[in-house]
Amino acid sequence: MIRKINNRKAYSRLHFEVHSRAGLLKFKRSQTEVIVTVLLILVGIVAVGFLSAWIINLVKGNLKSTACFDIAGQISLDMGNTFLVEGTSNLDYMHSDWLYLGLQRSGKDFNLTGFNVVYGNDFATDRKLKIASSSVTRVYLVNSTGKPGSSNLIFPDSGEERTYAINITAFGIDNINKVSIYPIIEGTLECEKADEQSVSLKA
Repeated sequence: MIRKINNRKAYSRLHFEVHSRAGLLKFKRSQTEVIVTVLLILVGIVAVGFLSAWIINLVKGNLKSTACFDIAGQISLDMGNTFLVEGTSNLDYMHSDWLYLGLQRSGKDFNLTGFNVVYGNDFATDRKLKIASSSVTRVYLVNSTGKPGSSNLIFPDSGEERTYAINITAFGIDNINKVSIYPIIEGTLECEKADEQSVSLKA
């Protein structure tokens, strides 16, 4: 009788241990599944972030290409008003060297908010100047007498032309024989080169 009771206790203990181990394994399996699920979610979030950034850059690039393509041929340099002036004793020129830039645009309506000017030659490092606000150091509107005038810059509207005088004394007039223009539209959208011309000293 005592042996039967002992056998029954041993069987109960074994049965408990088996179920306990099975429960532990099941708990560990559940933990593993949770960890894998969390990792998959994190990987998915990272992938979505990279994909979103790529799509945003792609859309921005397409918008820029489309907007800039729409104004192709609408901005150009007027060679009659694009030339170099060497500094003289004439106080109207402030003893400085100047690059005159005649900027003209066609009749198409778009929001021109500035432009980049690149000037230099094939042998010297080009200088880039961003003109995208109403006041830029060393840049003036040319007045009715043909001299550098107001520093309050205005960009040409549809069908207009405006001439700007850029003080290039620090750069050196001998370093310039060409100039390029790059329109800026819709606030900050910088387009590709619209025109490039050779420049020389005004006779």
